[in-house]
Amino acid sequence: MSMDDSAELRRMLLESLDRVLADLATPERVQAVDDTAFDPELWQQMEELGFSRAPLPEDAGGVGLGMGDFCALLEVCGRHAAPVPLLESAGLAGWMLAASGAEVPDGLLCAAPVLPGQAIRATRDGAGWRLDGTLERVPQAAYAQWLVLLADGPDGPCVARLDLQAQPLAARQAGNNMAGEGRDRIDLGGVTLAADDVVPAGPGVDAEALLTRGALGRVAPISGALQPGVIGLDRDGAVGRVRQQPFHRHGAGAGADIPEAFAAARAEAGENQRADLLLRDLPVVGEAGFVAPRRQRHGRLRWVATAFDGAG
Repeated sequence: MSMDDSAELRRMLLESLDRVLADLATPERVQAVDDTAFDPELWQQMEELGFSRAPLPEDAGGVGLGMGDFCALLEVCGRHAAPVPLLESAGLAGWMLAASGAEVPDGLLCAAPVLPGQAIRATRDGAGWRLDGTLERVPQAAYAQWLVLLADGPDGPCVARLDLQAQPLAARQAGNNMAGEGRDRIDLGGVTLAADDVVPAGPGVDAEALLTRGALGRVAPISGALQPGVIGLDRDGAVGRVRQQPFHRHGAGAGADIPEAFAAARAEAGENQRADLLLRDLPVVGEAGFVAPRRQRHGRLRWVATAFDGAG
């Protein structure tokens, strides 16, 4: 695909998503799902229109958007306060599977964050696999059909997918983050999987990449909601402007280090300033404050600071 074709595709996707969310992510609908921060009907529309697979390669049903263009979609979601886990499903869970050569199933996916001290083990169990360990703060697991996670396998890191509808996990404790989004605790308890549900982690698929993709992807909708935002993407998909957004004015002083992190990452990247490269060059953001949206009754966003825990 030529650069002109890529730019045209990006423009069409952004305009189409903006129209869809203007029609469907109304203040009334956002208010109606305030307690769960998830609108299943809106997500279904995004699946039917292909947005739920936009960053995936074409052979996985996507259009191969780079992280820079995908962040532009997330900015649009933030501008409309859209209560859908596009980052978690497509940008994290779908990315782990596609980048590891595994089939990306239909339906809403959730990605388990990798937290310090967390040990998830995948061991052989006959012709299949067994998963052991406890996952903390899994985003929107209550509504997802598939759970995707990183685990320690006998031959190194691996990516596992678990059909939550076919194998509901009894040891699940529901919770929420400060944005009102679901964050569940899941005890895998030796659940068994088929042979093709666990694959070796692909190149670049590791805990650090998951963290940095999550950080970048969570800042993007914040950028869209704040207007002007922290980052803006130029026609080449590069991070073209990094502004010192005063987060403290939104009750989130702890998040003030994030713009500096992006500025430093951009400087380190040199001439190659695409957001995809920032995934590796981004300084550690997890120790800094993090900002998450809180949907209010009037459908707008209030900003609060919370610790970044993988996917928010």
